[in-house]
Amino acid sequence: MPSWRFVPEDGSAELPSAMDEYLKIENGDVIFNDIAGRFDIRYVLWPKEKEGFFAELEKRVRNTGIFKDKNDFSFTEYLKENDWKIVYSDETSDIYRYFGGQRL
Repeated sequence: MPSWRFVPEDGSAELPSAMDEYLKIENGDVIFNDIAGRFDIRYVLWPKEKEGFFAELEKRVRNTGIFKDKNDFSFTEYLKENDWKIVYSDETSDIYRYFGGQRL
């Protein structure tokens, strides 16, 4: 996935890799509903946040800012605030479905 790139047939421009797009979404650097509309995404499978010692340690390390400037963006909160609802949930992940209006 990190190397996947899309080049339009007319060769006009190469778009960022799928991994680049994913990281921008996860960090809140782009408006996900714009991307979801562009690619007609209606469902999102998202892992649940891990609990326990190592999850807490990972959170603390990320919040130190040593590795990257991480803000308090929560993708799951973003989904809930923007017409996405959980339609399935288990112990490892949730599936969200878009219930907003018609996309262009």
